[in-house]
Amino acid sequence: MKITLMHLLKYKPATLQYPHEMRTLPNNYRGMLALLRYDDDTEKCVGCDLCEAACPSRVIRVVSAEVPGEPTKRYSKEYYMDMTRCLFCRMCVDACPVDALGMTRGFE
Repeated sequence: MKITLMHLLKYKPATLQYPHEMRTLPNNYRGMLALLRYDDDTEKCVGCDLCEAACPSRVIRVVSAEVPGEPTKRYSKEYYMDMTRCLFCRMCVDACPVDALGMTRGFE
């Protein structure tokens, strides 16, 4: 009992009051996957489907289309992410050539 009381008084409590106090996350933390946008609120995705090919759990589905009048330019017409199956492996973020995907710091 003496040892227990010594440790009880020696260490500070590890409990955080969650909604008011957030814990500090490590620098290599990977949160939710997010499709990033430019400042004018347009998506950065060019519809290359590389993220879809790199995803091991097939979370991402991209439907791409060509820009009318410019056959060499593409954009993502539809972009689906099923986050219930995501492994948070970051392989899709590394595969994206235009940095259109990112891992957020959110864990809620």
